[in-house]
Amino acid sequence: MARADKVPAMFYLDIFRALQKHDVQYVVVGGIAINLHGVERATMDVDLVLAMDEANLQRFLRAATELELKPSLPVRIESLCDAAQLDEWVREKHMIALSLRSSSKTAPSVDIIVRPKVSFETMYRNRVEKDIGGVRLKLASVGPDCAEDRYGTNEGCLRHRRAEQSQTACSARRTRRSGFCHTPQILRGRTEFFRFIHAARRSMADIR
Repeated sequence: MARADKVPAMFYLDIFRALQKHDVQYVVVGGIAINLHGVERATMDVDLVLAMDEANLQRFLRAATELELKPSLPVRIESLCDAAQLDEWVREKHMIALSLRSSSKTAPSVDIIVRPKVSFETMYRNRVEKDIGGVRLKLASVGPDCAEDRYGTNEGCLRHRRAEQSQTACSARRTRRSGFCHTPQILRGRTEFFRFIHAARRSMADIR
């Protein structure tokens, strides 16, 4: 089956299965991590922080090739391995993440946070690992390196605590503000995202 025809819910597992297969060191941050910690967020994309050493980046590139991921901008995916280029984009373009997409219109983007304020080493040391049907996920913990905060600032932790107190109201407000979410592709992708999250919560087990 061509990847463009794949069910998005399966694509989420495909991502983490490929990362596991190629032994990529990563931490999941952002909306997926928050959802898997138990707070529902209306999100679809996969936010990752990677160990930025050459060996790990090469392993990630092999996983990305297997997943047919390509940058949404007209740049080469190998730019992830060019620290000077990334620093220039951060400095001059205020880049936060390199966004990668597959050929599917409804599959989520995979956003690589290139220069998080909380170091990868700190996030990885404090990670929480979950097993979903034999696929291991490495999540940022809720704390100083808060899973919600894809940029690594304490503000994200405050947003997380507020979301825990009124997650239903927050979700409704985000949905109303996001006019684009009413397109068929986005609606389908969001539906599949929550199917993935709910199935994951039922099946996942703590590893550490």
